[in-house]
Amino acid sequence: MLERKSGEVLFTIRHSPAGVNRKPPWKGGAVEVAGLSRNEGFSIREQLLYSRRFPQYQDDSCNPQGCSPPDMKELFLIRHAKSSWNHPSLRDFDRPLNKRGEAAAPAMGEDLKERGILPDVIISSPAVRALTTAKIIARELGYPEENIQEEPAIYEASSQELIRVINGIDEAHQSAMLFGHNPGFHDVANALLSDEEYVEEMPTCAVVMIRFQDEHWGSIGTGDGELVFHTFPRDVVPNE
Repeated sequence: MLERKSGEVLFTIRHSPAGVNRKPPWKGGAVEVAGLSRNEGFSIREQLLYSRRFPQYQDDSCNPQGCSPPDMKELFLIRHAKSSWNHPSLRDFDRPLNKRGEAAAPAMGEDLKERGILPDVIISSPAVRALTTAKIIARELGYPEENIQEEPAIYEASSQELIRVINGIDEAHQSAMLFGHNPGFHDVANALLSDEEYVEEMPTCAVVMIRFQDEHWGSIGTGDGELVFHTFPRDVVPNE
């Protein structure tokens, strides 16, 4: 049984017979919900509560976040959305998103939401184009914008500098979503993956999810990660 802090029952688990595939409730699993039909009204946060509390009842179609044991770390690397070059007087740091970037960022956020992703922490380069992308995607995921952490070390960072940023993430967080720039993000994605995996490109607003068989951010290093998925705006935005 899961309860809200007030003590209100969120939903109860009605176990399937032995040998029957036990699906999460939002995929039609056998669940009785207080005041709701069985797969209506589940927010992403509630889905993740279920996934983390009852990981043994996830099937092969469960979302990436819910499928991970609590002793794994999950990293999402997101390059900023497409930015504008129409203001030559602006510093590179201050360049805003252009119209394509403003369209791609919410679409990518919606795609992540549909995958059931909600990071424990969002950390962004303070550059305008990266921080704006982070705020747009945070809104789509239901993550409070005011909780976004700005990390100056991400701006213009090399892959090794980015690994140091990752090593410094609070160990209380199982999942972290970083927003930043190329070439650093493309380089660090490949540095973190094993020799058998490779991210060929990381265009603007691309997302790479990497999972680590490690419970400590501080010990993550080169070659430790496993690629979970890699997606781009052209996968989800028409005519991108």
